[in-house]
Amino acid sequence: MDSVMFPKNEIVTFMIGGNFSADAGWKHKLRYHHGDYELIICVKGPINLLVGDETVTLNANDIHIVPPYTSMKGTEPSDRSIEFYWLHFLLPTKPAASQDQSQSLDNPHEIQNLIIDNSYHLQSLDELLILTHQLLAVDVSGTYSTQQQNLLMTLILTVIGNLANKTESDEKIGQLSISSKNGLERTFIDHQPSLISQTKPN
Repeated sequence: MDSVMFPKNEIVTFMIGGNFSADAGWKHKLRYHHGDYELIICVKGPINLLVGDETVTLNANDIHIVPPYTSMKGTEPSDRSIEFYWLHFLLPTKPAASQDQSQSLDNPHEIQNLIIDNSYHLQSLDELLILTHQLLAVDVSGTYSTQQQNLLMTLILTVIGNLANKTESDEKIGQLSISSKNGLERTFIDHQPSLISQTKPN
C-alpha cells in the first residue's frame, strides 16, 4: 500500500478544500492531480472511483489520499446520496529521512517522519471533522491565516495517523482477547473431571 511521508517537524501547505454532497446518481468527473495531494474524507457513500489504475470504493468513515500526478474519475453513479470533504495539500520540500516504520513505532521518540497510508477505515470521524470544519472556517483575510490553515492541515494528517494506529491496536487487542478467551475455555474443558457412571450393587 502506498503512503504519504514527511518529516514530523515540518508543516504541509494547505491549498484548497470544501464539502461536497450530491443525490443518488452522481459520478465523479475526470480530474488530474498535478503536484498536489487530495485527502478525501467520506461521510456518506458509496463513492466509486478509479484512482490511477486502482478501483476504490469509499463508504462512511473511509478516507483516501490521492497522490500527485494521478488521474481520478468516477467508475459508476452512486446508488444513494453521498457526502465527502476534500482537502488539497502539498508536502514540505524538505525530503523525509529513510526510516523503518515498524521499528520506529516501537519507540515513538525515535520517529523522524509522519507516515500515513493512502487508505484507512476509521472507527469515528468526529475528531477529524472538528478539525476539518475549523480549517474550512479560517478567515482568509487574517494576517496569519495561511499559517493557521497549514498548521490545521498538518494536524489533520497527524490525527489520521494516530486514529489509524489506534484502530489497528484495538483490532489486535480484540483478536488477542478472543484468543485468550478461547484458550481459557479449552483449558477449562480439558481440566473437567471425568464422570464415570457406576451401578450400585443390589
